[in-house]
Amino acid sequence: MCSINTLTSSFKTLKHPISFDAPDDRKVNLLLGVIWPRDSREGFVPALSRSVRLLRQPGYRECLRNATSSAEAHAGIEAFEAGSGGSLRYAPSKGRKA
Repeated sequence: MCSINTLTSSFKTLKHPISFDAPDDRKVNLLLGVIWPRDSREGFVPALSRSVRLLRQPGYRECLRNATSSAEAHAGIEAFEAGSGGSLRYAPSKGRKA
């Protein structure tokens, strides 16, 4: 892991939510994994904070849950990050679950 020199992240949507000791006791079905370069600590907290703020938005979570491909998920993420509120055109689909 010491040789990692670029940010890597992954979202996963679980088919069956799991208990995660959340403060609200709700089960979790969206997972975010982040690998950040050790030599580039600046920016980590703001980036993580931004991800958390986005994940608090119900429309953002639904967009991720309903995406049927990585491309749809990326498009939704980019739309929310651009401030457009995301495209919920993915909402009618059932989505693929891990």
